[in-house]
This record gives sequence, C-alpha cells and structure tokens, in this order.
Amino acid sequence: MEPHNYLSLLFILLCLVISINAAPNVHAAAPSNPEPPQPSPSSSEQTFSYAQFFPASSSDPNPSNGGESAAQQKESSDGLSSKLHSVGAAEQKQVTDPLLLTQQLNSVTSPQTKPTLELSSTAKLPANPNPEVKKICDSTDYPALCLTTVIPLLHGKTGVESVLEVSVKASDEFAKSALALVKKEQKKPGVSPKMLATLKDCKDGYDTAVENFEKTINAFASHDVGTMRSMLSAVITFVGDCEDGFAEMQESSPLSTSAKQLTSMTSNCLAISSLMN
Repeated sequence: MEPHNYLSLLFILLCLVISINAAPNVHAAAPSNPEPPQPSPSSSEQTFSYAQFFPASSSDPNPSNGGESAAQQKESSDGLSSKLHSVGAAEQKQVTDPLLLTQQLNSVTSPQTKPTLELSSTAKLPANPNPEVKKICDSTDYPALCLTTVIPLLHGKTGVESVLEVSVKASDEFAKSALALVKKEQKKPGVSPKMLATLKDCKDGYDTAVENFEKTINAFASHDVGTMRSMLSAVITFVGDCEDGFAEMQESSPLSTSAKQLTSMTSNCLAISSLMN
C-alpha cells in the first residue's frame, strides 16, 4: 500500500472515533437547556363538565335526594288516583241518592216554583193557620189533609180560588207520582199477563187523571166551575176503576195507598170548588 493511502485511511478512522465519542456528550448536555415550562392554566381557563348542570337520568341507580324514584312517583300517582276516585264516588252519590237530590233541589229552588209537600199521615198541622183558610178546609171531608196540602203553597194568599188552585196543582203532582209507580210495577219481572193487563188499564186511567187535573187548572182562567167539577169527578172514577181491577183478580193492589191519597185530595178539591161563586 502506498504511503498516502495509508494516511487517508487513518484519518477516516480517527474521524469515526471522534464522532462516536462526541455523541454521548451532546445527548447528556441537551437537558441543561430545556424549554421553559408552560404556565398552568388559571381558574378562568379551567375546563368544566356540562354534565354537572343537568339532572341525573332516570337510569341513575343513585338519584339525588331532590328527585323521586320511579317507585315513589308511582306511589304518588296511585294515591292521587285513589283520592280522585273517592271524590268522584262521593259526587256520584250526591247526584244519584234520591234523598240528597231532593235536598239539593229544595235548597236551590224557590218555594213558588218547587214546593215541598208533606202529604202523609205524619204531616204536622200548622200551629196557627189562617182563619179564612181553615174555614175553607173545614168544609172538606179531609180538613187536616187540606191544611197540610195548601198551607205550604199559599204564601200568604187566601180566598177560595187560591186555596182551590193550589189544591188542584198539588193533586196533579201527586197523580204524576202515582203514574210513575204504575209504570214501575209494569217493569217488575215475573208479572203475570193478567196483572199486566190490569196495570195497563191503571196506567191509562192515571194518564187521563193527569190530563184532567191540567184541564181543571186551565179552567181557572175562565172561572169555568162546571168543567172543573166534571174533570175532578172523573179522576175519582178512574182511580176507583183501577182498584176495582185488582179486586176482580182477587189480588192486593200495589197502588192502594196512592189511590186512597189521591182520591182524598181530589175529593177536597171538589168540596172547595163548590164554594166558588
């Protein structure tokens, strides 16, 4: 090998050795001049989770104290439904109970438009009836019934015509209640065909009785006493015919109490009408 080639090779080897020895020193010196640390973010730059601003979902196994679990909500709903059902039942009773319904009607209806009549045998006579009214009722076959019928309806009025008018109107209302009783008897189960036929005759008779009372009321305008007495007499006949039908069947009449009451009231009307000029 020539001398200059040998020197070139030595030079290359020397460079390699120097390079190898210098590399660790460069890596070791690098940490001595690090980049300055970044400042920590201030409180205004903190990152917040939006989840904290929303209520926990219903699937959260541990809901906060401020919320209600599904079981609590159901219990509350069931309790409310129970209360509403109780109130509804009370309201329904208030509407369908006949006694409560009558009390409600009497409390909101004026005596002039919906009088309350007490026509039973237990009705109490007025303590001090008007002398003129008492004299009129004393002329009837049933003076006590007359007084208990007309006194609540007169409202201070006196005179034969006033007493007769309220007596006829009260009898008309009673005839309507008797007619309703006939219809109720017709609808009962197990009624024999013969009984149904008799009840039909009674229904026709009470229907006509109601019409006759209304014709009597209309006759007041013309003071047609003849028509009044004719219509009233026919009512007594119709009621009697109905009762005769049950007697012929040798069956007790389910309408006997109403028939006796209506006959007595109508008889009083006839007696009072005889006092009209």
